[in-house]
Amino acid sequence: MNTILKIAVFILVQSFMCVDVSLAAELSAPKEADKSALNSAIQTMCNKSIVAIGENAHGDGHSLIIKAGLVEALVEKCGFNTVLFESSTYEFIPIARKQRTAETISQELIENAVGGVWKFEKEMQPLLQFMTEKVNAGQLEIGGLDYQVGGLGQPFSNDTLALELTEGLPADRRVLCRDLFKNWVYNTALPKQIESEEMAQSERLNCISQMENTLKNISEPDQQTKKERIDMFENFVALMKADNASQQVRLVTRARMMIENSFTFINRKGKNIKVIIWCHNAHAAKSTELFADYNGADNLGTALKNRFGETFFSLSITAQKGVYRWSKGIEKPLPSAPKNALENLAIKGENNESYFIGTDTLLELGPRPAAMFYHNYQVADWNNLFDGILVLNEEFSPHSTRPGW
Repeated sequence: MNTILKIAVFILVQSFMCVDVSLAAELSAPKEADKSALNSAIQTMCNKSIVAIGENAHGDGHSLIIKAGLVEALVEKCGFNTVLFESSTYEFIPIARKQRTAETISQELIENAVGGVWKFEKEMQPLLQFMTEKVNAGQLEIGGLDYQVGGLGQPFSNDTLALELTEGLPADRRVLCRDLFKNWVYNTALPKQIESEEMAQSERLNCISQMENTLKNISEPDQQTKKERIDMFENFVALMKADNASQQVRLVTRARMMIENSFTFINRKGKNIKVIIWCHNAHAAKSTELFADYNGADNLGTALKNRFGETFFSLSITAQKGVYRWSKGIEKPLPSAPKNALENLAIKGENNESYFIGTDTLLELGPRPAAMFYHNYQVADWNNLFDGILVLNEEFSPHSTRPGW
């Protein structure tokens, strides 16, 4: 069952969100040791149509600086016009609606959509400001790929979504369905007439069946809004149906919806495809050979590689040493790299500079240990999984605006 922190906690967190702009800019500035690697990666990806930029774990501060720098450079220098995040697909809908009516989009809306995994980090603040300016100038489209709900500080996903999808139901069913979805997101008390969680889930699925029928008859002001509502519903249905399934089913279902959502955005761009996908290394990988739970199903990177071939580029980020944020207030050191690990081979020069490894070099290196997923070392032929790898000289934890993080 999905749960989120109580609203009071969210309000408390927001009170600490005033960021020292100069500190954020300093934290997000590319380090001297990174510049050569960054330039090589940008040059390699500039002419691609779709690039997926991964990260090893969602607690890597140095990687955030690198990713933010890559996004800005690809937009400014290479003409990329869309950034899709591994975050709530629903929370970007208020932004898209405001874009269609030429309304100003606040940075807060963009932060909510990008989500709590990233928006609280000081390393992200300049990028959030950059995207706000570009979106309002009509130079950038942003979107989300993930069908999950329950994220901290995402009011559309957690509240408005269910209100919109149930608005065509009869009054009594509308109230019950909304209460059931609220219980599912916030872990509130079940409605009095619902005796168990099993009964609640059965009724939620009944709600979905009724919602599907009513959505067909709701009049929308334009085709884009109608398509948007259908996409919302399809994501929500997939999420609800996978909720009580096995971990393997949830994994594959989530990947399938991320693929479908990415294709929805990409297809809209027509021939003008210049899309950045901001995600974890596991989603960027163009093969699932190290992930048994996929059981032959595609992840996002595999599907994009299959469809777009050489115009797609998968970039992984790893580091030779350092620490990362493992959970709230807890850092963990990166494990020592085996002698023949890719991370040890990549770092070169007296200044211990970060290093970009391109496709040809990956092919030459062949199978060897590397830590691409949650900083755990595995042996693989990494050319099969990524088109390029950025090896940072040192990882560090992000600097949070939230007390205790």
